[in-house]
Amino acid sequence: MLPDPLEVCNLLVEISRSLTSDLNDKEVAETLLKNFFKMISLKKAAFFFLNEEKGRYDFQLGHQLAETDFKNIPMDVQAPFPEWLKSNRTLGFAGTLSEGLAKKIPSLLKETGLQNCLPFKTRDKLMGFVFLCIPPLSSLESQLLFLIGEQIAIAIENNRLAQALKKSKVLVRRTDRLKSLETIAGGMAHEIRNPLTSIKTFVELAGERREDSDFFDSFSKVAREDIGRIERIIREVLDYSRYMEPTFTEEDINEVIQTTLPFMVIEANKRGARFLTEYQKDPPRIIIDRQQIKQVLLNLFINAIDALPPSNGLIKVKTRSFKKLEIPWMGIHIEDNGIGIPPENMENIFDPFFTTKHESKEREGTGLGLAIVHQIVQDHRGEVDVKSKPNVGTVFSVDLPSNPMLYERRKERRLEN
Repeated sequence: MLPDPLEVCNLLVEISRSLTSDLNDKEVAETLLKNFFKMISLKKAAFFFLNEEKGRYDFQLGHQLAETDFKNIPMDVQAPFPEWLKSNRTLGFAGTLSEGLAKKIPSLLKETGLQNCLPFKTRDKLMGFVFLCIPPLSSLESQLLFLIGEQIAIAIENNRLAQALKKSKVLVRRTDRLKSLETIAGGMAHEIRNPLTSIKTFVELAGERREDSDFFDSFSKVAREDIGRIERIIREVLDYSRYMEPTFTEEDINEVIQTTLPFMVIEANKRGARFLTEYQKDPPRIIIDRQQIKQVLLNLFINAIDALPPSNGLIKVKTRSFKKLEIPWMGIHIEDNGIGIPPENMENIFDPFFTTKHESKEREGTGLGLAIVHQIVQDHRGEVDVKSKPNVGTVFSVDLPSNPMLYERRKERRLEN
């Protein structure tokens, strides 16, 4: 016997909520199995989900059943049994199969005691199915179970779409990072060239002054420091360029800015522009993904440089601390004296693919930079704001909580109260 319809509705809501994009297929099957136990007296079960890349239905999880129990049934997308499930509206498959399938299914029935298979299908796609060994059901209960299967199919499809969206966001951010690497390449070359010059000088003079211990002591110390500097620069760029799972650590935002700025100074100098910095003294450390915040900074720096006038360009970078809900925050202000943003564009600047850079001969814009800035800051539970006056300049403000999760909990508690 199935529970009453209201209880079934509650279970469906619970299933939909629990199938988040963080779950893999096996974890989804485990979630469904738990809820099937709440719905029905279940002796045996085996879950199969669609693998779109391989064009087949893969075994995910069994209760008193193993993958080998189904070795004689082809599970390709266009195999007879999945094709039968797509059009069938009968829960029990005994006596309703085609002749070819009927030769293979009886052995499955005999060995496992299975008599039912519930498809998980949307209007045009079979997302998976579950073999069931359950007590006999009335016609009404069978129809209700079919409706449950359809809702599960929608939940599985939504889960897959959410995973695909997550992957596409990662790809977009990765592409954006690689694009910004073009800009910082000149700065990186300059940052490496300076220490290499001192190392080269040391090597050239070493042969002539091999007996001069003071020379070797002082210059070898400088050379070691410069080699360390080159290593740090290369490590920073490599960490930034390659995709890594988000890693949240306590950071000094002043130091993050200081390691990012040198790559942009050369680009600014090409435009006859300069950076001016004003850092908060002894700032509170904040929990961030270092590489993501560097991506935010680089995108904002590049935007500021692109907006500068042909001469006397100035970009001011300022940090400040403040408190919100009794939690320390750090604010980053990036101000330029560039062309500004027209008022009619202000409400669209964080929209994906919105750009005005196609009007510039210097650099073609994708319209993704500021959208990525907005998304990353939101992921850090922070806030980003912009103020601008045409032909005067623009100020971008990025505010980040020192502890994103703690801030989120306090904000929720405040809303509840």
